[in-house]
Amino acid sequence: MKIHQLLEMPIEPTGDPNDPTVYGHERANPMSLKGRIQQARNQLQELAKAAESDDLVVWESICKKAQGGMFMGLEQNLEQIRHGIEELAQRRRKGGVNARGIDKNIGEAKGPAQQAAIAIAMKKAGKKPKGKTEDLK
Repeated sequence: MKIHQLLEMPIEPTGDPNDPTVYGHERANPMSLKGRIQQARNQLQELAKAAESDDLVVWESICKKAQGGMFMGLEQNLEQIRHGIEELAQRRRKGGVNARGIDKNIGEAKGPAQQAAIAIAMKKAGKKPKGKTEDLK
């Protein structure tokens, strides 16, 4: 039995360490990470604006888009954004020249439960959270 694995495409650095070029499957549809974020933002705003309506024709249109239209494009953009951020976090963890300038907050914790576990572990170890300083009295 053969197992097929889809490997994600690498990202390509640009002049901005937090805005690499992100590719789709087989290096298709290249776009900067910030461009993908803007595209996803526009799609979400379009959806939010349509969702304000009580008009059944508008909701019929939303439902049709959910079957492979706008939402498919939004899902693809969100997946590309997730991939780009994960790749940047991995580069930052590896360190070196390629890690310079990458946002230090990405890839730290995956969700509220993990953030709480990290905070508890830091408190037990007597460490202060990043960005927190002792209050002067």
